[in-house]
Amino acid sequence: MRIPRALRLSALALLLFLLAGVSMYFYVITPHPSSAPPDSAQALLDRADSLSWGNRWIDAEPLYKRAEQMFAAQGQSSKALYA
Repeated sequence: MRIPRALRLSALALLLFLLAGVSMYFYVITPHPSSAPPDSAQALLDRADSLSWGNRWIDAEPLYKRAEQMFAAQGQSSKALYA
């Protein structure tokens, strides 16, 4: 018994569509490295966010506190509040 060509093409198209969807999903949820200088408040905040996404809140807490202090010293109250 042979599978009709149209059915095979449809199955292949569906497989490629699902593969593209899964790839985009993982690209969106994966944290990306920051372009901020490593010793900046933004870099600390990005690292803390990355740790919190991985459910490592204990490790992220001191980074959030340090970033908050640095943002407050720079007068960026909205980012300090976020941190």
